[in-house]
This record gives sequence, C-alpha cells and structure tokens, in this order.
Amino acid sequence: MGTAIQAGSLDEIFDACKAAHEAVLDMGVNRVLTNITIDHRLQGCKGLDEKVQSVNLKL
Repeated sequence: MGTAIQAGSLDEIFDACKAAHEAVLDMGVNRVLTNITIDHRLQGCKGLDEKVQSVNLKL
C-alpha cells in the first residue's frame, strides 16, 4: 500500500511524511514503518493529475 504526494519542495514532502508518521504513533501503536521513495525529475515531469488522467484513459 502506498500514498503519492506532490509538493513544491522537499521540505514540504518531509514535513508531510513526519506528520503522517507521528499521527500513527499518536494512535498508540508500538511500531511504525515508514518508507519514502522520492522521484525528483527536473525535466519532463508529470504531475499527479496527469498520471491519474493517463490511467483513466486506459481503463
């Protein structure tokens, strides 16, 4: 299972990941495993909206 997020800076991404991680810890669980994959492209970048539209066209 995964969640894709898009932001204007790496700091925004890290802040969102930290908030999500801490929210789960605040639920009282004993362990949280957070995996982060960053796909940072300088050219030819597609936003999440374009990716969703591409999938919908193929369905």
